[in-house]
Amino acid sequence: MTLFDEYTESVKEIRTDAYSISIGEIANMYKENDLIISPEYQRYFRWEIKNKSDFIESVLLGIPIPSLFVSQDITGTWDVIDGL
Repeated sequence: MTLFDEYTESVKEIRTDAYSISIGEIANMYKENDLIISPEYQRYFRWEIKNKSDFIESVLLGIPIPSLFVSQDITGTWDVIDGL
């Protein structure tokens, strides 16, 4: 296998990492434009006021919240793939 073949195969790989991150850190990433929460392919935000209120209550009570799935581009910016 040539070096070019190895490179061609390696760019097809999907690499994953898991990070524990606070809501404050996520908010700061958003404010600093390091996190894009509505890339073009993201569906429309559909939560009603009750859903938003329930989520905030869960955060305040310390209930674990679901994962946020992101993709990082070559500039280091993160796009929300799932979990908006």
